[in-house]
Amino acid sequence: MEHENNGPPLIFVHAFPLCHRMWDKQAEYFKKNYRVVLYDNRGLGYSTEIDSWQYMMENLADDLLSVMDFLKIDKANVCGLSMGGYITLRALTKSPERFSSVILADTRAEKDDDKGLIGRANMFNEVRKDGIDKLIKEFPEKLLGIESYKNDELRGFIEEMISWQSPEGICGALIAMATRTTTIDDLRQLNIPAQIIVGSEDGLTPLAFSEKMQEAIPDSKLNVILDAGHMTNMEKPDEFNSIIENFLKKHNNQK
Repeated sequence: MEHENNGPPLIFVHAFPLCHRMWDKQAEYFKKNYRVVLYDNRGLGYSTEIDSWQYMMENLADDLLSVMDFLKIDKANVCGLSMGGYITLRALTKSPERFSSVILADTRAEKDDDKGLIGRANMFNEVRKDGIDKLIKEFPEKLLGIESYKNDELRGFIEEMISWQSPEGICGALIAMATRTTTIDDLRQLNIPAQIIVGSEDGLTPLAFSEKMQEAIPDSKLNVILDAGHMTNMEKPDEFNSIIENFLKKHNNQK
């Protein structure tokens, strides 16, 4: 989905196991001043007309660049959260010239350790065997902060988004996330403005990972959103949007 105007391109890349609808409040907020682009990662949401359900992180990173090519976007501001951050980071290190700036939210530049890989394998096997009912029931608690989880509307929407996904799409995304590389050393060479955002209650990608990215990227800023978990853009949309808006305004003024 694209909100066409003459503003700078702003692409949002979504988290696992969701779809582009997680960015509803960002699209509505930024569409007046930016050319907002939302898309579903391969195998999730509406991106299901694919040749194979087996793909790696390299494929998802190339997909982001292919979306830009298709829309004739030479250079863009790109915001990725969680898995969207993994995709953005790899595309960024592959083709830094395609990025005007980058927003990295609730993500990390390190690949999975052994414990993480085993956890993904266990989820993969459970979904293949039993479907996604358990994921719908249990995963939102990992995504949301303590108070956010008590918000029936927010939790319900996340559960609904997960329910839209197929077992094949969930498993494909798990394989892709398990095959990502560590990009932290590549980030030290970047000359691109970066805004890093993390929730104070993020248990999936805690603050320490964001601090490592800030330390690595020369031109970067880190903002911690209090009382938010992993889904900062949905839990605290006003604060999330304000951070991005201020970052982009500063970057544009510099240009």
